[in-house]
Amino acid sequence: MFSIYVRFKGGKGVATSSGVLLALAPAAVGISLLIWGSLVLLTGYVSLASIISAAIMPILVYFLNGPGPVLWLTLGLAAFVVVAHRANIRRLLRGEEHSFRRGREKVSSSVKQTAEGRGRE
Repeated sequence: MFSIYVRFKGGKGVATSSGVLLALAPAAVGISLLIWGSLVLLTGYVSLASIISAAIMPILVYFLNGPGPVLWLTLGLAAFVVVAHRANIRRLLRGEEHSFRRGREKVSSSVKQTAEGRGRE
């Protein structure tokens, strides 16, 4: 992420975080990868799968590895990944996110209605 070789640009940390955690919590990463793949197949949204998988990782690490430094690292990495996906989250809520399956498509009406309902509160 933010490599000097690509002018401090790059991905959103999912692969980098996964690589770090693979050495520290391999079972949690394996389960998270299965969740990620299932979500991509079900929804067609890579960004949504990445965000949910990152958010689930600390829970998996807690139950599989217990509390400790790896959990704190996982919490920090998950927060970073979610924050790095801010623009994707906005596009998902607006129904403008790119779908792996069908190109640009609208997010399900229930997600969109939830987003609209939050705007009025």
